Amino acid sequence: MSHKRIVICGPAAAGTLAADLAPDSQDATDDARILVALAKQYEHGEGFPRDYSKAIELYCQAIS
Repeated sequence: MSHKRIVICGPAAAGTLAADLAPDSQDATDDARILVALAKQYEHGEGFPRDYSKAIELYCQAIS
């Protein structure tokens, strides 16, 4: 049986994403997307050893 975990941290707990915090800044949106893509790689072990702690850290960075 597979279990999934949900982690809510930072502004995401209030439903706010990094892109919402800086709507005029394409850089902030791009940074958040890059962090999420990297987090997914760590979460699924794609190109990096699977590391859930690192994935959570990166997801949290993306939303702060």
